[in-house]
Amino acid sequence: MKNNQIVYHGIKHCSALTGIPIDLLKRARQHPDCPRSKDGGFSDSGRVYMTEAFIKWLEAHKEELDHVIPGTLEYWQLMRLKSQTLTLEKRLEEKRSKVLNKQDVINTFERIQKNFGELMRVKLRQPLIERLNLNQEQIAEIDAFIACLDDVFTKGAAHWKE
Repeated sequence: MKNNQIVYHGIKHCSALTGIPIDLLKRARQHPDCPRSKDGGFSDSGRVYMTEAFIKWLEAHKEELDHVIPGTLEYWQLMRLKSQTLTLEKRLEEKRSKVLNKQDVINTFERIQKNFGELMRVKLRQPLIERLNLNQEQIAEIDAFIACLDDVFTKGAAHWKE
């Protein structure tokens, strides 16, 4: 303490010991005319230097700090902050709308796998065998090919389940 100056190690510390509301101190720190030096006011280190001059400044600006007055710099800063917040909330909502539920993807993939297997057996295997008069060896090759395709879907579904 020098020259009737009390040093607080932060806004919370200052608020707790002086009784000045923490919100008022935060708004004061953001005010463009707020003193910012070791001779009174806020420092870059976060300390609060309480001097008679700083107390007088707080008293002179108390009404402005208690109530955000339309047209003041603080009012427009608050409006800008609200606008930025709403913009970020909108972007977040857009991103969330594009995110898929993992279980829904797995269920859809399993339905595709099942339908593809049935399609291959009913619409490809049977007509090929009937139209081409295939022997047992050729039918085994077609069955192996269909099993290979089915395996691709099965492994793909297993990948999504992990």
